[in-house]
Amino acid sequence: MKKVHTILAFSTAITCSTLHAEVIPVDVDISATTGDLTYVNLTGFATGSYDTETEQLNFSGGWSTDQGLSVTADWSVEGLTGTATYTACELSIGSCSGQLPLDQALTMDLTLNSVDESGSGSLHENISWENALGSTAFTMFYDVTPVPVPAAAWLFSSAVLALFGLRRRQA
Repeated sequence: MKKVHTILAFSTAITCSTLHAEVIPVDVDISATTGDLTYVNLTGFATGSYDTETEQLNFSGGWSTDQGLSVTADWSVEGLTGTATYTACELSIGSCSGQLPLDQALTMDLTLNSVDESGSGSLHENISWENALGSTAFTMFYDVTPVPVPAAAWLFSSAVLALFGLRRRQA
Protein backbone atom coordinates (compact mmCIF):
# COMPACT_ATOMS: atom_id res chain seq x y z
CA MET A 1 0.00 0.00 0.00
CA LYS A 2 2.85 2.40 0.82
CA LYS A 3 4.35 1.75 -2.63
CA VAL A 4 1.08 2.82 -4.30
CA HIS A 5 1.01 6.10 -2.32
CA THR A 6 4.66 6.80 -3.21
CA ILE A 7 4.03 6.25 -6.92
CA LEU A 8 0.83 8.30 -6.79
CA ALA A 9 2.68 11.18 -5.08
CA PHE A 10 5.47 10.99 -7.67
CA SER A 11 2.97 11.02 -10.55
CA THR A 12 1.14 13.99 -9.04
CA ALA A 13 4.44 15.86 -8.57
CA ILE A 14 5.30 15.34 -12.24
CA THR A 15 1.88 16.60 -13.33
CA CYS A 16 2.05 19.67 -11.05
CA SER A 17 5.61 20.54 -12.07
CA THR A 18 4.44 20.62 -15.68
CA LEU A 19 1.81 23.22 -14.76
CA HIS A 20 4.31 25.44 -12.91
CA ALA A 21 7.33 25.17 -15.19
CA GLU A 22 9.92 27.89 -14.88
CA VAL A 23 10.97 27.67 -18.54
CA ILE A 24 8.10 27.78 -21.02
CA PRO A 25 8.56 26.81 -24.69
CA VAL A 26 7.23 29.56 -26.96
CA ASP A 27 6.48 30.24 -30.62
CA VAL A 28 7.10 33.73 -32.04
CA ASP A 29 5.37 35.21 -35.09
CA ILE A 30 7.41 38.01 -36.67
CA SER A 31 6.14 40.92 -38.79
CA ALA A 32 7.15 44.51 -39.54
CA THR A 33 6.00 47.84 -40.88
CA THR A 34 8.25 49.94 -43.08
CA GLY A 35 8.34 52.32 -45.99
CA ASP A 36 11.53 50.70 -47.33
CA LEU A 37 10.80 48.64 -50.47
CA THR A 38 13.44 46.04 -49.50
CA TYR A 39 11.38 45.02 -46.47
CA VAL A 40 7.80 45.03 -47.78
CA ASN A 41 5.64 42.23 -46.32
CA LEU A 42 8.24 41.11 -43.83
CA THR A 43 7.02 37.97 -42.02
CA GLY A 44 8.67 35.17 -40.13
CA PHE A 45 8.60 32.60 -37.38
CA ALA A 46 10.83 31.57 -34.48
CA THR A 47 10.82 29.15 -31.56
CA GLY A 48 12.40 29.49 -28.18
CA SER A 49 11.81 29.66 -24.45
CA TYR A 50 10.68 32.10 -21.78
CA ASP A 51 12.13 31.84 -18.26
CA THR A 52 9.45 33.04 -15.83
CA GLU A 53 11.97 33.46 -13.02
CA THR A 54 14.45 35.75 -14.85
CA GLU A 55 11.93 37.04 -17.46
CA GLN A 56 14.50 36.13 -20.13
CA LEU A 57 13.13 35.38 -23.61
CA ASN A 58 15.40 33.57 -26.08
CA PHE A 59 14.33 32.53 -29.57
CA SER A 60 15.81 31.56 -32.94
CA GLY A 61 14.24 31.71 -36.35
CA GLY A 62 14.01 33.93 -39.35
CA TRP A 63 12.04 36.28 -41.52
CA SER A 64 11.72 37.00 -45.20
CA THR A 65 10.21 39.58 -47.55
CA ASP A 66 8.32 39.41 -50.83
CA GLN A 67 11.39 40.90 -52.52
CA GLY A 68 13.51 37.79 -51.81
CA LEU A 69 15.39 38.84 -48.69
CA SER A 70 15.69 35.95 -46.21
CA VAL A 71 17.33 36.30 -42.78
CA THR A 72 17.98 33.97 -39.83
CA ALA A 73 18.77 35.23 -36.36
CA ASP A 74 19.01 34.54 -32.63
CA TRP A 75 17.31 36.92 -30.18
CA SER A 76 17.75 37.38 -26.44
CA VAL A 77 15.44 39.75 -24.55
CA GLU A 78 15.13 40.75 -20.91
CA GLY A 79 12.74 43.56 -20.06
CA LEU A 80 13.13 46.39 -22.59
CA THR A 81 16.72 45.44 -23.40
CA GLY A 82 17.99 42.74 -25.69
CA THR A 83 20.18 41.71 -28.54
CA ALA A 84 19.56 40.35 -32.01
CA THR A 85 22.34 38.42 -33.74
CA TYR A 86 21.73 37.92 -37.47
CA THR A 87 23.45 34.68 -38.45
CA ALA A 88 22.60 34.39 -42.15
CA CYS A 89 21.28 36.55 -44.96
CA GLU A 90 20.22 35.60 -48.48
CA LEU A 91 18.96 37.84 -51.25
CA SER A 92 17.44 36.26 -54.34
CA ILE A 93 18.59 39.11 -56.59
CA GLY A 94 22.21 39.24 -55.41
CA SER A 95 24.47 39.43 -52.41
CA CYS A 96 23.41 40.39 -48.89
CA SER A 97 26.70 42.12 -48.22
CA GLY A 98 25.99 45.56 -46.85
CA GLN A 99 22.37 44.67 -45.97
CA LEU A 100 22.84 43.46 -42.39
CA PRO A 101 25.76 43.27 -39.99
CA LEU A 102 26.16 39.49 -39.52
CA ASP A 103 27.31 37.65 -36.39
CA GLN A 104 27.27 40.79 -34.24
CA ALA A 105 25.05 41.19 -31.19
CA LEU A 106 23.00 44.25 -32.13
CA THR A 107 21.27 46.11 -29.31
CA MET A 108 17.48 46.00 -29.63
CA ASP A 109 15.52 49.25 -29.14
CA LEU A 110 12.37 47.78 -27.58
CA THR A 111 9.40 50.07 -27.10
CA LEU A 112 7.07 47.38 -25.69
CA ASN A 113 7.53 44.09 -23.86
CA SER A 114 4.19 42.73 -22.66
CA VAL A 115 5.26 39.08 -22.28
CA ASP A 116 3.72 37.85 -19.01
CA GLU A 117 4.36 34.90 -16.68
CA SER A 118 2.40 32.58 -18.97
CA GLY A 119 4.82 33.27 -21.85
CA SER A 120 2.24 35.21 -23.86
CA GLY A 121 2.54 38.77 -25.14
CA SER A 122 4.22 41.07 -27.65
CA LEU A 123 7.52 42.78 -28.30
CA HIS A 124 7.89 45.90 -30.45
CA GLU A 125 11.32 46.95 -31.69
CA ASN A 126 12.48 49.98 -33.65
CA ILE A 127 15.32 49.06 -36.01
CA SER A 128 17.49 51.42 -38.02
CA TRP A 129 20.97 51.24 -39.52
CA GLU A 130 23.12 52.78 -42.19
CA ASN A 131 24.57 50.52 -44.87
CA ALA A 132 26.01 50.67 -48.38
CA LEU A 133 22.49 50.99 -49.82
CA GLY A 134 21.47 53.90 -47.56
CA SER A 135 19.54 54.03 -44.32
CA THR A 136 16.92 51.54 -43.19
CA ALA A 137 14.29 52.02 -40.48
CA PHE A 138 11.29 49.91 -39.54
CA THR A 139 9.33 48.53 -36.59
CA MET A 140 9.42 44.79 -35.87
CA PHE A 141 6.52 43.08 -34.08
CA TYR A 142 7.09 39.79 -32.25
CA ASP A 143 3.93 38.02 -31.06
CA VAL A 144 4.87 35.45 -28.42
CA THR A 145 2.62 32.49 -27.54
CA PRO A 146 3.31 29.56 -25.22
CA VAL A 147 3.47 26.10 -26.77
CA PRO A 148 0.67 24.05 -25.17
CA VAL A 149 1.39 20.80 -23.33
CA PRO A 150 0.35 17.97 -25.69
CA ALA A 151 -2.98 16.34 -24.88
CA ALA A 152 -1.21 12.98 -24.71
CA ALA A 153 0.65 14.14 -21.58
CA TRP A 154 -2.60 15.07 -19.84
CA LEU A 155 -4.27 11.83 -20.90
CA PHE A 156 -1.32 9.75 -19.74
CA SER A 157 -1.22 11.47 -16.34
CA SER A 158 -4.95 11.02 -15.76
CA ALA A 159 -4.78 7.37 -16.89
CA VAL A 160 -1.94 6.64 -14.43
CA LEU A 161 -3.89 8.29 -11.62
CA ALA A 162 -7.02 6.29 -12.53
CA LEU A 163 -5.10 2.99 -12.55
CA PHE A 164 -3.68 3.66 -9.11
CA GLY A 165 -7.12 4.64 -7.87
CA LEU A 166 -8.61 1.36 -9.15
CA ARG A 167 -5.77 -0.65 -7.66
CA ARG A 168 -6.26 1.03 -4.28
CA ARG A 169 -10.00 0.35 -4.38
CA GLN A 170 -9.40 -3.36 -5.13
CA ALA A 171 -6.93 -3.72 -2.25
